[in-house]
Amino acid sequence: LDGLFPEIGAVPQTVFLKNIGVKFDNAEFIIVDNWQKTNVEGIFAAGDITATHPGFKQAIVAAGEGAIASNAVFKFLKDK
Repeated sequence: LDGLFPEIGAVPQTVFLKNIGVKFDNAEFIIVDNWQKTNVEGIFAAGDITATHPGFKQAIVAAGEGAIASNAVFKFLKDK
């Protein structure tokens, strides 16, 4: 594991992700696929910071997306 970025507070700090090319939608949410993968290989995102469920920000949704992302990360690392 090279990095873990917990969200603390109400405003996610995502500027560093723009610098590496992660794509955002017009509302500044990170665009992910069904496995919570971003457009940058090895970068995954989950929860309130993503465009998956805009307008529906709940802890249970974030927890579910986190579970999906952790499974995808496991598979990504296993295949490396």
